[in-house]
Amino acid sequence: MRSKLLSAKQNKFRFFNASDDLHGPDQSKDLREKLLALSPQHRFAEVVDMLAIEVEKILFLSHGGLDRRQSLFEQGMDSLMGVELAATIESGFGIQLSTMVLAEGPTIERLSQIVLKEMHLYAEDDGIASSPDNQELSVLAIKHGTDVSDGDYQRVKEALAKE
Repeated sequence: MRSKLLSAKQNKFRFFNASDDLHGPDQSKDLREKLLALSPQHRFAEVVDMLAIEVEKILFLSHGGLDRRQSLFEQGMDSLMGVELAATIESGFGIQLSTMVLAEGPTIERLSQIVLKEMHLYAEDDGIASSPDNQELSVLAIKHGTDVSDGDYQRVKEALAKE
């Protein structure tokens, strides 16, 4: 009976299984170590390149066919493709993205910033405060698909001090 059931491992699905750039055992741990070894600027560029390759595969674009500063939805990504991208990011980078993040139609560069923030791979000189409270606020903001300014950090800190 089992031999008659469809399986993703069957040869007929080899085309869909060929995308292994971000997948594999302990890949997210190895990737994190690789990214930590890079400067913040190179780290960002590396994540942009990796995500661009995955999005190009999802959209069936040739290499270099993705405009990194244009919304993914304006380039043809739909909600189902967004789910596929979220699954790829989860398995490759070891993080979960909120559906709100993808629903806002980010560019590949914006998505790369979000991925790095979710992985806690940003430095103080990236414009992100590095205290644990500020990191927690940044992660919360990312999960809701928004940014946090330095003024926001200060206002939250003052509001919490009043309580």
